[in-house]
Amino acid sequence: MVTSKNLTHSGLDMTDVSFLTDEDFNEINKRSKVSIGDILFGMIGTIGNPVIVDRDDFAIKNVALIKEKTSNPNDE
Repeated sequence: MVTSKNLTHSGLDMTDVSFLTDEDFNEINKRSKVSIGDILFGMIGTIGNPVIVDRDDFAIKNVALIKEKTSNPNDE
């Protein structure tokens, strides 16, 4: 699980993360699934270090998530 402490100037720091059961991981991802290209930033205190996601094998907690806009064929 990634929290705001894992958002650094150089990207995601995965050296100090909490591990989840598969069940907890899936439950969290129902409401806040992270995808490559999304932007994360801390929600507590200052905005901190915005990070563009380059992997999608983690869940988030107390981190703001801005989803990358996907193209919609109906918009053309």
